[in-house]
Amino acid sequence: GNLGAILRTADAANVDAVFIADAKSDLYNSNIIRSSVGCVFTNQIAMGSTSEIIQFLKDNNINIYC
Repeated sequence: GNLGAILRTADAANVDAVFIADAKSDLYNSNIIRSSVGCVFTNQIAMGSTSEIIQFLKDNNINIYC
């Protein structure tokens, strides 16, 4: 449910993309889809290891805030 809430919040805030590092659950689990109220299909979502995501952000000059 928490991941679904994050996706709903990102959608409401008009966030460009959500990066998920070292995911421990399946993004397309029915509980996540239900709690995201479909936002899992409308948001740009990228998944990878922490080091892959940090490298991608650095390579594309994207600020890291948390």
